[in-house]
Amino acid sequence: MRMNVLLFTAMFLLFAGTVQAQKGAIYKIHSTAQTKTITYDGGIRFMGEFSNERALIQGKNKWLVIDKHGNVVFALPNGFVPKPTKGREGFIGYDNGRMMGYSSEEKRALIYNTSGSVVKEFKDAVGASGFCDGVALVAFNEKSPNGWGTTTEWYYIDINGNKLSKTMPISKGGWFGEDPYRLFKLTDGLAPVRDDEVKRWGFRNQKCQWVIQPTFYKVHNFSDGLAVVQQEEYGKWGYIDTNGQWVIQPIFSNEPGDFNAGIARVTDKNNCVSYINKTGRIVWTDPEPIKCNEYGHFMTTGFALWCFAPREGYLVDTSFKKRIRLPEFFNHISDYGKDYYVLPEGPGHDGTKVFDWNGNLLLEFTDRNDGGGNYFSEGIGKMKNYYFNLQGEIIVKFEDTLF
Repeated sequence: MRMNVLLFTAMFLLFAGTVQAQKGAIYKIHSTAQTKTITYDGGIRFMGEFSNERALIQGKNKWLVIDKHGNVVFALPNGFVPKPTKGREGFIGYDNGRMMGYSSEEKRALIYNTSGSVVKEFKDAVGASGFCDGVALVAFNEKSPNGWGTTTEWYYIDINGNKLSKTMPISKGGWFGEDPYRLFKLTDGLAPVRDDEVKRWGFRNQKCQWVIQPTFYKVHNFSDGLAVVQQEEYGKWGYIDTNGQWVIQPIFSNEPGDFNAGIARVTDKNNCVSYINKTGRIVWTDPEPIKCNEYGHFMTTGFALWCFAPREGYLVDTSFKKRIRLPEFFNHISDYGKDYYVLPEGPGHDGTKVFDWNGNLLLEFTDRNDGGGNYFSEGIGKMKNYYFNLQGEIIVKFEDTLF
């Protein structure tokens, strides 16, 4: 994600050894001469987030795929629905240039590329998933081994529809309880998988092969080369590397945080917060814990959000110094990237602010009617019936017919 040229020049102010985040101009979401207006009978019922420069929208009768300019790339056939990848980003249709469309009535699954061409068709499919890091699932009814009846067999497939494995277990429990599966993202080349037969978690690679055998009771995704794992229920937590070897022994009674920028947050039995490095050595412990309401996990950008009483928010860098004081209280960073981060305001405020990592205010939406939303995807935000960019310019808006 690339940040466009800043819309204003900000002066830095020193505040207790920190940089005061600037109060820039308030940018209203607005139409331009390039704004597209698209009218659909019945209006738009759902708007997805952008991924691979594509977003899904739902009309009255079918699903459509649009690009970042608001152009309709193609429409799914009647009766077909997109099978999404769901997570922090929301409803994401495309992954690695592929999207899965599925019709339960026709029992057909279609793999689309970003131009709308069908890469692969699966007939007699009784289930399908969206793609997640180049891997998806399709299901077929097959004869039972004993010859009586049928069983539903799920296969992992790649972006071209090639079957990778049906022996790799599928993690049960889909997003929002609507699917019988859950695909986890690959991080550091590995994704968690739960084997229900042994009731343990392990890690697979993109080819759906076991790399770390299912021996753990609970696991986190890998982050910064290490994964948080727990061997037994009520057991202690530690960190393993991508070979499954212990890097930090299981000594933590409280579930620790993931590593980012070489450090992770841990809490002792007295709930005192510390941060450790990858050798397990404590590199910082809060000398005045009573003053801090919330300690954020460090992000890949090397910053964490800390909230102090009364109503003071700071961006803290890996030297554990308050680098930037935020102008108002915020309870979390909802989206971030190399160039910017988004902060929804705390209780009693409906606005959203977009900053760069030097604390410069880029965009401010004063209320939900102005826009903002909780996050951007690929530099595009959405609100009500329109998409807008980081300059507040409406890219495309959707309208219903009058009659």
